[in-house]
Amino acid sequence: MRSDPRPIGFMDSGVGGLTVIKEFVRQLPNENYIFIGDQARMPYGPRPAKQIQDFSWQLTKFLLQFDVKMVVFACNTATAEALPVIKPALNVPLVGVIPRVCAPQSGRPATGISEGSARPVRDALRPMNGPSLPRRRRGRLPTL
Repeated sequence: MRSDPRPIGFMDSGVGGLTVIKEFVRQLPNENYIFIGDQARMPYGPRPAKQIQDFSWQLTKFLLQFDVKMVVFACNTATAEALPVIKPALNVPLVGVIPRVCAPQSGRPATGISEGSARPVRDALRPMNGPSLPRRRRGRLPTL
C-alpha cells in the first residue's frame, strides 16, 4: 500500500521521456503518473538557457496543479539548464536525468540512466515508499 497516493509528475520537451516513465512503472508499479510533453516547442536543445528555464517552469507549474508529490525532468536539456534554477523554489522533490556517456568498467560507450542520476530518484522516493529502490551493480546500466 502506498503511503502517499499523489501522482509523480514527469515533463519532457517531447515524448522521449516516456522511456523514463517506463522504468518508474517497472520499479514502482503501484504509483500514479502524470506526463506532459512539450511537442509544440521541441527540441529544447538549441534554445537559449533562459527560454528553456521559462518553458520548464511552465510545465512544472502545470504538473503542480495536480498536487504531484515529485517532479521528474525527463529531458536532458531541462535537467542541465533549468533544474538548478527551479529546484530551490519547489516544495516537492525535483530530479532530472542525464544519460551516462561511458560505462566505467568496460570503457565502452553506453547510454541510460546512470547510478548517479538514479540515486536522487531513489533517495527522494524512499520516505514515501519505505524500502529503497533496488540498487544496480556498479558499471551496469538499467535498461529502459
